[in-house]
Amino acid sequence: MVKVTLGDAFRVYIKPSLDGRLVIRKKNTIRYSEKVKAINEKVATAKPAIRAKERCLRDHPEFGNRCPIKYFIKYLREEMKSAVR
Repeated sequence: MVKVTLGDAFRVYIKPSLDGRLVIRKKNTIRYSEKVKAINEKVATAKPAIRAKERCLRDHPEFGNRCPIKYFIKYLREEMKSAVR
């Protein structure tokens, strides 16, 4: 009998760009539905990450050229909501 471990189902990444936070992703997750494809197209054309960084730096010039991850996530969440609608 083979035991399945957590590492068999998920991958854990340490992201230096996220201040060393862990990112956990399920292995072999592929989504094919038409809704997902439509959302992916909207996100690809809207480029919410670029817009989130620009808004962060515009609203907080004291950060220079780098937006802290805490603020970036806040702005990215707002941009994603507007992009998917």
